[in-house]
Amino acid sequence: MRSSQDKPLQEVIKQLINHYNLNNKLMQVQIASAWDTLMGAAVSKQTNDIYFANGKLYIKIESSVLKNELNFGKDKIIALLNRHTASQSIKELILI
Repeated sequence: MRSSQDKPLQEVIKQLINHYNLNNKLMQVQIASAWDTLMGAAVSKQTNDIYFANGKLYIKIESSVLKNELNFGKDKIIALLNRHTASQSIKELILI
């Protein structure tokens, strides 16, 4: 018999994530995984670091030529990553 305080596991996990402020870290892991998948091996090899905070995605790229190329497609990259992570968390992409 279920008590009145029983909750689905998914709801409990969401509460834990919110309680410990793990939303940004969880999103950062999802984005890093999606980055490798969506951008391909060549871009992934040139990527040094990925950091997500407050709706801004910071990506450190080794190659200045690649950084310039990615700058032209920022809106498309944001849309791809948001679609892949099933959220609208990424508002701005900053290439370092």
